[in-house]
Amino acid sequence: MFLLKENTETVIKAAEQCDKDLARSLVAQALQKDVNARDAIFNRISWQPDRAVRDCIRQRVEAILEIVKALTALVRGGDMSA
Repeated sequence: MFLLKENTETVIKAAEQCDKDLARSLVAQALQKDVNARDAIFNRISWQPDRAVRDCIRQRVEAILEIVKALTALVRGGDMSA
């Protein structure tokens, strides 16, 4: 099981810090629990052509990095218990 240290807002704030082209009004809406704004941000960072943005978010939100490692191990058929 993976838990974010705080909540979804942690990822949204990381996205704001890492993606300088992310509209601040969209971030503000997302932080006010607007699910459409959250979806728009998550969709944008998921398909972001600049890998540096995703790398930055993974560094700022440790749980995301752990999830990525576990999924990678699963896809490769490895052991996730480490």
